[in-house]
Amino acid sequence: MQDKIKTKEFLTIEQGIEELLLKEGFHLVDIEIKKSKDKIVSIFVFNHDSEKMKIESIAKLNDIVSPFLENLDFIGENFLLEISSPGIFRKIKFIKEFDLFKGKKMHVLCSSNSYIGICNGTKDGKLFLNIKNKDKTHKEEVILIEDIKKAALC
Repeated sequence: MQDKIKTKEFLTIEQGIEELLLKEGFHLVDIEIKKSKDKIVSIFVFNHDSEKMKIESIAKLNDIVSPFLENLDFIGENFLLEISSPGIFRKIKFIKEFDLFKGKKMHVLCSSNSYIGICNGTKDGKLFLNIKNKDKTHKEEVILIEDIKKAALC
């Protein structure tokens, strides 16, 4: 698996807001910029505390991030900002997400096998996935990240 390619615009926004989000207890997961009449900037954030993922907290993030975006030439004044959670069926686009979503259930598709289990994070280019066997016992499956074709929360 390789990380999604980050555009220059993505990197500029990421560098500008990542620390702002962390101060509020949120992790930046992804950024999407859609160009239409007005630009739509979608920012996906995550917090392990489900109480933090409520609308009030997300609205506060909007107030924090919006002034930064307004000052970017490539965004301009007319844009729509959407801040939301990555969703329960998030497709993993960045390797760092395996550590961010540690403890979450994932479906991982490799060239030779498919796994569903609880993510235990990564180390040394390997993903550790806690798999429940048919006899209800658990084992930790070690998967080379380079062998992963697709992965998603489930």
